[in-house]
Amino acid sequence: MQLNVFLSWSIASIIVMLVFYIVYRRSKKEPASISYDIINNKRFKLLYGIVILLFIAFFAALSYLPYPTKEEPDQIIGVKAKMFLFELTQDTLEVNKLIEFRITSEDVTHAFGVYDSTGMLLGQVQAMPNYINRLRMRFTEPGNYSILCLEYCGPLHHQMRKPILVR
Repeated sequence: MQLNVFLSWSIASIIVMLVFYIVYRRSKKEPASISYDIINNKRFKLLYGIVILLFIAFFAALSYLPYPTKEEPDQIIGVKAKMFLFELTQDTLEVNKLIEFRITSEDVTHAFGVYDSTGMLLGQVQAMPNYINRLRMRFTEPGNYSILCLEYCGPLHHQMRKPILVR
C-alpha cells in the first residue's frame, strides 16, 4: 500500500514538473496574438478536469479508509492502562475473529499500540483517563503479538509492554 502511494505521488510529481517545464519553454516564445476568450475557455476546462479528477480520487480512496463497520465484534477485551503496565481481561485471542479492545487509563495518558512478531505496528489508539477508546482489529495469522505504550509516561515507560497470543 505504501509503495503504491509513493509511486502515485512520484508520477504526479513528475507530471507537475513536466507541465512547469513546458510552460517555461513556451513562455520564451513570442506570442502571436492573445485571445482571452480561448485562454479562459481552456482554463475552465482545465479547472473542471482537475475537480472531476479530485472527486474520482476522493471516492476511490474512501474504500481504503478504516471506517468502523456495523459488524458486531466477536470478542470484547477490556484494557486498563496504568503506570508501566496494561491489564487485559483476556491475554489469548482467536485468529480471524473481530476483536474490539476497549481501552482506558487509570492515571495519565498512555498509547496502546499492537505490534506483530516482526515489530510492525498494526493498530494504535490513545488510552486516556475517564474515557474509553475502542480499537477493532482482526488478527489473520496466529502468533505472538505485543502491546506497547507509545506515549512517554515516566521513567519505566520502556518496560510498559504486554504479550498476547493469537491462536
